[in-house]
Amino acid sequence: MNSQQIITELKRELKRRELTYAALAQRLRDVAQEINALHLADARLPYSEKGAQTLLLALRPWMPPALRNLRNQGLPAVDGAL
Repeated sequence: MNSQQIITELKRELKRRELTYAALAQRLRDVAQEINALHLADARLPYSEKGAQTLLLALRPWMPPALRNLRNQGLPAVDGAL
């Protein structure tokens, strides 16, 4: 496999991961909306029927060291992914 084929494969993998990331981000937004709806329903309950819970949903970018090293080597970016 030559360097151009490797770059092409990396681009495919990054695109797949971008789509996976987008799907995960959308699912987290959906879950957050559902939790908000539950919160609004619970807000109507009397204080004696409420419990205390906390939930934090977060999604942040992370790049594996191997891909970070490729970015540092100046390989071309794929839709801003590298």
